[in-house]
Amino acid sequence: MPSADSIFQNPLCGNIHWCEVESLLHHLGATLEPILAARFRVPLNQHEFILRRPHHQRNVYSKQDIKPLRDCLTRPVLMTCSPAEPGRSSG
Repeated sequence: MPSADSIFQNPLCGNIHWCEVESLLHHLGATLEPILAARFRVPLNQHEFILRRPHHQRNVYSKQDIKPLRDCLTRPVLMTCSPAEPGRSSG
């Protein structure tokens, strides 16, 4: 499981495996509900965001993937976390 430090460090860390991100989210109390292709609904602490599983580089999150994930974990609003659709408020 990656530490919060690996997600929140500056400069951004890359090369975090999907299974590590998934493990961290479960540790925080989130569930990952598959919704479409490589997208998951992630309810966490009475909030929800959409997370895209990376399908490139052996399911490894790059720096571009980590930033939206970090934004989703720090903002208590409904967001989409995906490199193709950077974290944005939907409400």
